[in-house]
Amino acid sequence: MPAPLPPEGAGVMVPVNSIISNPRNDNIHPVVQLERIGESLKLFGQPKPILVRQENRMIIAGEGVWRGAQHIGWTEIKVLFWDVDQKTADAFLVADNQLSTLSHIDQRRRRELLAELEPEEFGNFAALGFGADEVEKLFADVADEKPIEVVTVDTADVRDTFWINIVGPLSQQAYAIARLRELMADIPGVEVQLGTTPGV
Repeated sequence: MPAPLPPEGAGVMVPVNSIISNPRNDNIHPVVQLERIGESLKLFGQPKPILVRQENRMIIAGEGVWRGAQHIGWTEIKVLFWDVDQKTADAFLVADNQLSTLSHIDQRRRRELLAELEPEEFGNFAALGFGADEVEKLFADVADEKPIEVVTVDTADVRDTFWINIVGPLSQQAYAIARLRELMADIPGVEVQLGTTPGV
């Protein structure tokens, strides 16, 4: 039986201390992450609500945002309540945590995006999830990237040949050549030549 769909909408504001963490959440949120989430919340607000199980007000997805909000002293947070049992909530928690690990970063695109942004607008990129040293390394890595090796491929016609050795009585030579020429006449580029092979 499929689980009911998560709710849609902008969410509702609730006191930060009115919801609780799932003690079995397998995502650990270090302090540096919470600090940067806090900077992001201060800059952008919270356009995306966190997902919370309706019955017990336990967080399903978005614990990092909840902890980041606490870190900067927020007293309220935006929540979507989902009316599901605890097993479904736990299953979605695992899926949400795991699926996010399967993507990878295109460093070239990331550099292009960051290059267009002014660090003064974003608290030295902390609100975007970066430390100053990480941004510096990201751009320094460009110099370490190996240039793409361009290989020139000869596209001229390749003239490979094959040969077939036919051995038989000398008295049948003329007849054999005539037959071969007749058989090969409709194959472009193939010709029958007469020659001798030493040692045969």
